[in-house]
Amino acid sequence: MNLPLTLTGQIWHSYDFSTHVFFANHYERTWWSLWEPRWFGGFDVASYPPLTHQLTALLGWLIGIGNAVNVLTALAIVAFPIMIYRLGRHAFGRAVASRAAMLAVVTPSVLLAGYAFGQLPTLVALDVGLWAGEAFGQFLRHGRRIDLLRLWLAAGVVVTAHHATFLFFFPPFLATLAGAALLEVGPKMLIVWRSVVAGIGLAVVVVVAILPFWVWHATEYVVQVPIDHQSRHNLLDDIIAQDLFFWGEHGILIGGLFVGGPLLRRHLRRFGPWFALAVFLVIMGLGGTTPLPRLLFGSQWAWLTYDRFSLWASVPLILLFAAAAGIGSRSLTWRGKMQGMAWWLTLGILALDSLVDAFVPALVQTEPRPIDPRPIVAFLEEGDHARWRYLTLGFGDQSGTLNAMTDAETLDGSYYTARRLPILTGSGIAQIDFSLLWDPKATVLREMLRSSASYRLRWVFTRDPLYVEILRESGWHERQELRNGVGVWETSVPIPPVQPVMARTSWLAVWWGIAPLAFLFGAIASQFFAVRRECRLPA
Repeated sequence: MNLPLTLTGQIWHSYDFSTHVFFANHYERTWWSLWEPRWFGGFDVASYPPLTHQLTALLGWLIGIGNAVNVLTALAIVAFPIMIYRLGRHAFGRAVASRAAMLAVVTPSVLLAGYAFGQLPTLVALDVGLWAGEAFGQFLRHGRRIDLLRLWLAAGVVVTAHHATFLFFFPPFLATLAGAALLEVGPKMLIVWRSVVAGIGLAVVVVVAILPFWVWHATEYVVQVPIDHQSRHNLLDDIIAQDLFFWGEHGILIGGLFVGGPLLRRHLRRFGPWFALAVFLVIMGLGGTTPLPRLLFGSQWAWLTYDRFSLWASVPLILLFAAAAGIGSRSLTWRGKMQGMAWWLTLGILALDSLVDAFVPALVQTEPRPIDPRPIVAFLEEGDHARWRYLTLGFGDQSGTLNAMTDAETLDGSYYTARRLPILTGSGIAQIDFSLLWDPKATVLREMLRSSASYRLRWVFTRDPLYVEILRESGWHERQELRNGVGVWETSVPIPPVQPVMARTSWLAVWWGIAPLAFLFGAIASQFFAVRRECRLPA
């Protein structure tokens, strides 16, 4: 399933593709600097964990950044069934693990996250998080130091890839593993003690691994007006959001909550913790449908997106579904044969559902038609045009790819948490490029166009008639039309040029450039030594 999606380049249609291209381009250009001047009038890249984008930059030197995002996404999706198998084998044995791996190949939320949403860092962090969970389970059972080291190093990889996975998925996931161990394995106090030791180490890892992020959060993070996101809607009222963020995420895999009933009646101690984890994550994935996110996160609940909780819920749902599918499936009775047929039918339905999810952006075509960015880049590189900031209007998410191709700065961008300008942080809108979706009267855009001198904004690129009218009303005039059909608009007000800002190359920048890869190589090495140790153990 993954190969045709990779070969046809579906990742280019995903919503976050250009964001990853831009961040990777930053590390390709200035690995040792935390300051990126080209978005939002400048922002600190320590606001987003760097590992996935650093790997993209490294691979991008060989095959190009866009192809690197495509390849890494494919690898992350292929790795998911492998990590599910390892976790399932540890938790429930080989038979359940094999069925779980088959389900993981056709899990809708994974392809939706990869090829529709473009959530590469989340997928990488989830894969490594499952790897870390297996190490944690082994440590609880056997108390080996190599497993504890594997856990801590893998956790460092998780948090340097995607901090939200570490903060919101890791705690309930590891608590589930600890709860399962308490119910099944040896002396209870020993399990508690090992959990405490592991937890202390994890607390150190989350601080040390992304220390520049915490420094940024303490000194520069700005609380913003929340931007509307459909995953926060009440899914009972918003049918479109329900289709995408519930049925699109789970498909018939949500049946794991129902087929888990017989498992709980027969094996409560074994499956109870996993059922509880599934229920918790599924409810969280409902966003504003229930009060749970508000209760847990307070006012910050409206800044999170909840599709990731549905992705994380797939892990316990897969394991429960796989375990339930084994009940009576080997029997030669009529009932056993029917269960076998139902199993293969389930895989087929999930495969079809997953493919539809992966093609959502290409099928629905919510983005404007592609625009050749090269004439715009050539214009900005001509003379001293790059000394002033620019905006694109009506480009959609592809604007991020353009931003990565030029040294010129824009007031826009697509990683909103990093914004600092009051006009943006207080707007409640996402990108200025398609701000009419949130602000039909273009209040924020008009203010920005009227105050162009204070923002060093001289150029606007658009071919959308809706924005053309707004530009005219704001006193801007069309300077020329490029060969791609995009008009170049210029203000008649004298605009002072942008003053260069020194790159932030402190010891924090050095740490940011070294620590993530150090954790990754350390995690790989610890796994290698663990495998060697297992091979040396007597049969």
